Parts: sequence; C-alpha cells; structure tokens
Amino acid sequence: MSVGKAKQLGVIRERRGAVTVEYLLLVTLVGIGVLVGLAAVRNALVQELDDVAAAISAIV
Repeated sequence: MSVGKAKQLGVIRERRGAVTVEYLLLVTLVGIGVLVGLAAVRNALVQELDDVAAAISAIV
C-alpha cells in the first residue's frame, strides 16, 4: 500500500469518527427532548384529570 493511500484511509477513518460523534450527539439531544416532552404531556394530563375529578366531585 502506498503512503498516499494510507493517508487517505486515515482521513476517511477520522471523518467516520467525526460523523459518528455528530450522530451520537444528535440522538442524545433528540432523546432528551423526547423525555422532556413526555414529562410535560404527563404533567398536563395529570392536571387535566385532576380538574375533571374536581368537576365531578362538585356535581355530586
């Protein structure tokens, strides 16, 4: 294998590593966003159900 070819393969490996790290960061950020979003939906749903329970209790 020539020196030029070896250097070219090294650059390709570095790029693959950089792309892998970028995808890992992207997936991590999306995962955190999904968790925060689900927690917000859960809290809103619990609050709404509390309101419904209070309304039913006021009727009865």
